[in-house]
Amino acid sequence: MLYAQAILIGFMTFAGVLLLSLVMNPRLVVHQRLAAIARMRGVRTPLEGEDLTVPFRDRVVRPLLEKCGRVASRLAPRVVQVTVMQRLLQAGHPYKLHTNSFLAVMGLCALALPVVALLGGWALNLPVRTIAGLMLLFVFLGVFVPWFWLTRKATERIRAIELALPDAIDLLVVSVEAGLAFDMALAKVTEKMKGPLPDEFARTLNEIRLGKMRHQALRDMADRVGSKSLSNFLVTVVQSTQMGGSLGNILRIQSERVRQERRMRASEMAMKAPVKMLFPMICFIFPALFVVLLGPAVIRIMEAFQGM
Repeated sequence: MLYAQAILIGFMTFAGVLLLSLVMNPRLVVHQRLAAIARMRGVRTPLEGEDLTVPFRDRVVRPLLEKCGRVASRLAPRVVQVTVMQRLLQAGHPYKLHTNSFLAVMGLCALALPVVALLGGWALNLPVRTIAGLMLLFVFLGVFVPWFWLTRKATERIRAIELALPDAIDLLVVSVEAGLAFDMALAKVTEKMKGPLPDEFARTLNEIRLGKMRHQALRDMADRVGSKSLSNFLVTVVQSTQMGGSLGNILRIQSERVRQERRMRASEMAMKAPVKMLFPMICFIFPALFVVLLGPAVIRIMEAFQGM
């Protein structure tokens, strides 16, 4: 018990020193001293003139995450940073999270959850080995749960883009055949449709208007979204525009191809459904069914043996 208390005190001391080193840095101390001097002279500081109508998340939480994220980005390998950045792009930056802020969330979860496990194990008088195992498990959960949430967001966004792609291509076909240029047709899609795909088209149009070449902006969009169907469509459009082909016919062919791919994915998911239903049926439905069907027979057999 004393050994567990020593571990608890040491871990809490380390966490407290780490948090103080992150928050109370020399720049913050200098700013506090300058603010005190400004108040003595009657000068209005930027903090006093801050707009309090801004949400607490934007005034306090987000800057704190950015500050912790800069420290986490210096500690994280370059491969991890690039992977997180790509997944955030695919997810559309949910809650306006960026690479540093998401790394900060992962780091805070990896530090906070083991403390919770340590306090819970100490309160329940668990053995030291059990507490250590729980702390390691909670460290893994602190890293895995935010990454799983981000991956789920990216997957849902890619699925929404693939579902909206055939309708967007149909609107492009109608606009191009009506005499609009491809850029104007993309603008018409962003005007008539809502969702992640029109948002990506709007971002691509802004990049083109700022001076980026059209084929480069479309390739960047394909790399940013991460959808195979959208990548194939954009590559075909870039090649057709560079070779001077009929864009209306190519768009119509691509619309049919994308719809065929969507039907094939639906058929594939329908064929996987029985296999996915097998495990819940074995674990939850079959035991209840066996109890209902075989329960009376088992009771009668037991009564017959007791009568003998």
